[in-house]
Amino acid sequence: MKISSNSLFHFTSHINFLEDILKKGFWPRYCKEYGWGNKFIDFAVPMVCFCDIPLSMIKDHTKFYGGYGIGVSRKWIYSHKSITPVQYIATSSFEFQYINRLLTHLKNATITDSGINKLLLAKKVSGKAIDKNGNISSKKFYDEREWRHVPSLSKDKIIIPLNKKEQFNPDEYSVITNTHRLVLDIDSIQYLIIPDESKRAKLIESLRNIYADQTKEKISIIISKILTIKQILNDF
Repeated sequence: MKISSNSLFHFTSHINFLEDILKKGFWPRYCKEYGWGNKFIDFAVPMVCFCDIPLSMIKDHTKFYGGYGIGVSRKWIYSHKSITPVQYIATSSFEFQYINRLLTHLKNATITDSGINKLLLAKKVSGKAIDKNGNISSKKFYDEREWRHVPSLSKDKIIIPLNKKEQFNPDEYSVITNTHRLVLDIDSIQYLIIPDESKRAKLIESLRNIYADQTKEKISIIISKILTIKQILNDF
């Protein structure tokens, strides 16, 4: 079995979010990174995430992140220089200790640009995570083979330090990144994934509206790329 896919996938929890991506592009939203061991501080980074796994392995991924997905070509991924794999860090490593020192510098506003760049792409091998329903559970992030886009923003916006006790509202912060979307052209879409057949008609209607300026042939092709999770689990 191939470990990687010819496409990279982004999953979301609602068809409206999928339609928004098709209309306007991927919106880099702030995500809270926590559990690094620093007792004072967490942090949030605006990002768009893609997983580099074959379709045959998406069952657990969709359960956690949502049953709506979009697969994009590697050519499209490589054309955006801001998209790159994250660095997975074991909690037993010196790198993990270094991250915690960087977080202390972030708290004290003494962090360097290189330190910020390190935090932007750091990911624990495993840890606690919040799923699509807001529940916290343990997750092995290493299995996701994550690639990440972080938009180009000023130093005070690219990373947000968060007090451990602070309530974090990503919607509030993410307003400023709505104009930093990654636009997606119709030819770069390899797959559109829905939970089940009941959602197919709605997505087809949306595709006809979103791509009304495209040829009938291209619209027929994009419709043919719709797969249900059941189809994937049976056929891949």
